[in-house]
Amino acid sequence: MTTQTTFPSIPRQTGLLITGLALAALAGCAAKSVKPAEATAPAAASAPAATPATAELTWATFGPATATTAQGGYINTFSYSEKPGDVAMDALAINGDMVQVRGNFVAKSGSAWAGLGVSIEAGNNQPMDASGYKSLRIRLAAPNGGKLRLRLNGTDIKVRDSGCFPSFTQVVTAKDTVYEIPFSRFAPEAYCGANGATVAKTLPRFATVEVADTSDPVKARASNFSIGAISLLP
Repeated sequence: MTTQTTFPSIPRQTGLLITGLALAALAGCAAKSVKPAEATAPAAASAPAATPATAELTWATFGPATATTAQGGYINTFSYSEKPGDVAMDALAINGDMVQVRGNFVAKSGSAWAGLGVSIEAGNNQPMDASGYKSLRIRLAAPNGGKLRLRLNGTDIKVRDSGCFPSFTQVVTAKDTVYEIPFSRFAPEAYCGANGATVAKTLPRFATVEVADTSDPVKARASNFSIGAISLLP
């Protein structure tokens, strides 16, 4: 296993939502990683109690269950496409200490966009104030390589359903790799305009980490990627 902290930039993506146990939306985000900034955003008065960011905080580890993490958070699956029938998702599987996500982009209806993935909830499904943390650490692998969209979701349902929480697109390889991605690299899509939630607005009510494989436009291919331990870094 290796640790990588340099990320290529990826542009774009549009979309809407969604099937599965959780609602999610699409959109990729471009960026190169940089060292995280020192500033932190204070929690709003009505937000969950802040968790002191003095050490790495484990968000999720996996195995043997496919429905929940070891921390008690739900692992919600979702798939979506512009037109019906252009994406199919298989049941999740556990491979060692990683959850395996598989499916197929079918491309029979000519969708301009489609995706599939998982939304991983905070421990015991309780949103947390993570405004003191600066980076996401996540372990990823994909047998055929590719790009995975990562999204930080808050609790605002309208923002979540429109795909306007901040996201980042990570290039992954077949090699099992740990990526450390500063939160400063996540941003809402340009199409969101004033409806987009910044990282500073998202972290005080941080609810789920979303990982998705997208195809825009849809081309027939298999989707296969694995997710390992996820944590937040101060």
